[in-house]
Amino acid sequence: MVTHRDIRHIFGPVPSRRLGLSLGLDVIPAKTCPFDCIYCQIGKTNHHTTRPDNFVTAAELLEELRLFLDQADCNFDCLTFSGSGEPTLNSELEDMLIGIRQLTDKPSVVITGGSLMAEATVRRALRLADVVMPSLDSAVQATFEAVNRPVPGLVVAEIIRGMEIFRSEFSGQMRLEVLFVKGYNDRPDEIEAFKSAIERIQPDTIEINTVVRPPAEKFALTVCLPDLEQIRDALGHKARIIADFKRPATVAATPHLDLAITAVISRRPVTLDDLVSSLGAPYSEVVDNLKMLISKGMVQPTYHDQKEYYTLVQTLT
Repeated sequence: MVTHRDIRHIFGPVPSRRLGLSLGLDVIPAKTCPFDCIYCQIGKTNHHTTRPDNFVTAAELLEELRLFLDQADCNFDCLTFSGSGEPTLNSELEDMLIGIRQLTDKPSVVITGGSLMAEATVRRALRLADVVMPSLDSAVQATFEAVNRPVPGLVVAEIIRGMEIFRSEFSGQMRLEVLFVKGYNDRPDEIEAFKSAIERIQPDTIEINTVVRPPAEKFALTVCLPDLEQIRDALGHKARIIADFKRPATVAATPHLDLAITAVISRRPVTLDDLVSSLGAPYSEVVDNLKMLISKGMVQPTYHDQKEYYTLVQTLT
């Protein structure tokens, strides 16, 4: 049962250059996903499934949102379904999106791995969003299986076909994200397969990413910027690189800084600079709160590409 005190876990500010300041909606238990991607910054999937369920009901979410909108300073640009699981696994996503339109005129965004877009019921729900941001990490089945480690039976050609159908049905903005892992999906033959898939899908934009935070598997390596630039040029004028960007300080400092820090870290590993810029808090206060959270065993530093990131201890298992 979701209660009002749990609201910090369901809703939270998610600064993003791509979205502006977003109110995050997490409607799936942690790491419940049809994929177990080798690059996932949240860690390995512990509930590998394609079976939808009402993990959080529409009634619960909409009541929490109503309370939040009544009590909070609604200085955000959109509401985003993302979090630590695959949002299209929530069987009541359609009702949630309908209800959101009745509560606010802020646009709704769904960030999805795209794994279930071959399903007509999923596409019907997603049509109610203003922006849909699916991922496609390979158009080649063997590479798809190596990078995304899907539930057996998922076929990337069917997913691409589902995206193609969705694009023909959807009047909003579709932004396709492709995450490149060195030695896997960055080869010339992979790029040619991507180009063919993109021509069919016809997204509004193609957002190019790579492994910039500690991944689930240490062998998931970053593609360097010059190589990403070559890939961007090959994919055409709609493609842009979004990896390793710096976010502006758009969120006001909070008196409950420890809670704000854990809310940000619960979504993905972050650097100290990430925390300072996203929370808009003084550097020294963020450092002091991080030290306190580490001493309590709640947060743990980890390292990737010679950078220090902070992760919730409970997400490391």
